[in-house]
Amino acid sequence: MKKFLLVTWLVLLAVSSSWSQTKVDFKRTEDVIYGRKFGTALTLDVVQPAKPNGFGIIFVVSGGWFSSHEAINPNSYMPFLERGYTMFAVVHGSQPKFHVTEIVQDMHRAVRFIRHNAAKYGVDPNHLGVTGGSAGGHLSLTLGTQGNQGSPDAKDPIDRDSSAVQAVACFFPPTDFLNYGQPGEDAVGVGILKDFKPGFGPRSDTAEERQKLGKEISPIYFVTSNMPPTLIIHGDADKLVPIQQAESFVKRGKEVGATAKLIVKEGKAHGWKDMNLDMPALADWFDQYLRRPEGKVISTFRSQSGTEQGIEKNIEGQVKRRVELKSDGKSPPLVAYDAMFMTAVQKRWYELLDARDFTRERKGVVTLGFRLNYDGRITEMTEVENNVGELLGLLCQKAVLDPAPFEKWPSVLRRMVGADYRDLRLTFYYDTK
Repeated sequence: MKKFLLVTWLVLLAVSSSWSQTKVDFKRTEDVIYGRKFGTALTLDVVQPAKPNGFGIIFVVSGGWFSSHEAINPNSYMPFLERGYTMFAVVHGSQPKFHVTEIVQDMHRAVRFIRHNAAKYGVDPNHLGVTGGSAGGHLSLTLGTQGNQGSPDAKDPIDRDSSAVQAVACFFPPTDFLNYGQPGEDAVGVGILKDFKPGFGPRSDTAEERQKLGKEISPIYFVTSNMPPTLIIHGDADKLVPIQQAESFVKRGKEVGATAKLIVKEGKAHGWKDMNLDMPALADWFDQYLRRPEGKVISTFRSQSGTEQGIEKNIEGQVKRRVELKSDGKSPPLVAYDAMFMTAVQKRWYELLDARDFTRERKGVVTLGFRLNYDGRITEMTEVENNVGELLGLLCQKAVLDPAPFEKWPSVLRRMVGADYRDLRLTFYYDTK
């Protein structure tokens, strides 16, 4: 562990010194308490550039699942700060006192806290990115694959918010502890990662429990088509976290239709002294997939299996269907309500498609404009765009109208919107590839 932490410190030092000549003004707020664990405060630092762009990136301060406030170095965030990103440097509970499964919960709590306080820090709660390296990369991918809606019945309002992130970019992360470097290679506190056994806890004592724990904490087993756009940068000479970990994860992401990319650094091991030269690639990724200059994307759903099997029987190629909801740019997104709305529309759309026999390939979009009223009624529906034909256009309209009226808005949501309606656009994508 000491050797690993030393490498981590050297990497941080290299990044810091290399960017010391490219400074932008920023404000650092230290030791913001995002939660408590057994009487101990869990903290994060907020680093805000002088000219923020309204988007936030979470930096997971972690090496070997050990986290320390002293490891936070705002200068290393310069590639993000100079583009206007507000940085949230999260310190989690560390091993050996806490195990990986507990550390994961710290990260979920941190995202919920940031989202709950997004207005305070001037960031869009629906567009949060996450980054980190090694264990920090593992935790970044864990959030990307397992971020979830909060509990509506939670006593603490923070725990009612989502822990999902909308973009991931990280360095050399472990992704599959049960196939570590090669098929069947167990690294749940044994083998290559034997020095990190305390972090896996007593469940790593037996082969049977390692198999169970390995699946629970390996991001690759939670990859779906809904995974946010994910970038991994990895050295092909890495002995601690074999590049196979990144290769298999990205391959899996592409297989299910998610956006995933791997940048291979030839001859590089677990960290390298000129990593600062790769930091802009992470920032570029967030520029491309996190920032949305036109409108606000509220919810996106994709599917390539399950209910899609019915349409795949009659359309050649691999069918990908997606629904995207946008506001008029004036009213705020209502995360929980919009998720409910989109789930109902998506479900009905798939039912309608699967119940019909299509004999011709379709590729294109249908965009509907409509007013969603506070009482759940849909009014003023218009067809803004349709290049797939009248029948598929009508199915999209039915997908929205059939589940209506939707739930009424709670009074707090009406106050947030500042009106009794929201003008929305819903785009249905019929794609084959």
